[in-house]
Amino acid sequence: MTQMDQKMQVYKKINSAVEEKKVTSYDQELMNFLVTHKDLSNDNITNYYDSLQSTYSISKCYRFIRYLALGLDIEQIKVCEGYLASLSGNTPDTKFTHCWMELSDSILDTSFIGKWEKETYYDLFQPEIKKEINLKEDENYQTYRQKTVRVSGKVREEMHYIDWYQYYQNAFPTPFLILPEWKPLPEYDGKTTPLPVVTKENYPYLEKPPQKVKKKEEPSKDLSEKAIIDLFDSVWY
Repeated sequence: MTQMDQKMQVYKKINSAVEEKKVTSYDQELMNFLVTHKDLSNDNITNYYDSLQSTYSISKCYRFIRYLALGLDIEQIKVCEGYLASLSGNTPDTKFTHCWMELSDSILDTSFIGKWEKETYYDLFQPEIKKEINLKEDENYQTYRQKTVRVSGKVREEMHYIDWYQYYQNAFPTPFLILPEWKPLPEYDGKTTPLPVVTKENYPYLEKPPQKVKKKEEPSKDLSEKAIIDLFDSVWY
């Protein structure tokens, strides 16, 4: 079995885990945070939820895991950087580098979107932790925290999961799989997150149309297997 065949088998298993509900939407409180906050300094961020569910988030697990942490108690989570062995090659330059978040009994991921059963995640991805991030001292997290503002926006009732099997077959994003619905929390009470409110009236950016994302060209059918693997692996860092 080639390296590509091995990867595709993993992606099939990921889809099965989604269908079996071994990965679900983030908890309601975190979902509520994601749809009502954004990074003011980044024009590609509409709000954390919409940006996470768009092609902009692809290959940005290090950034989006830190965004996710903004809506959680950092004393209760562990942000990890390392490799996913089941998707890695046999040489250092083919390691599948990744960033994810561990809770006591579950894993939060922003590439393989959702809340995973910890046992399922470890069996499927075989993560190897190389570094645990101290968010209190992490410069990127602290910068995102300072630049995060509250925005007005519609509550989303579902999350979508990228069908990575089809993504790698076609070399560009395909329709998402829908995760189970969740019920929104009550309206923001003005106390729990003391961040400035941003609306269309006082922040004109919200009226701008979303930027178009350039569609990735499908690779030529006569590419060698190594060239295709290199192309696919190049979207991760």
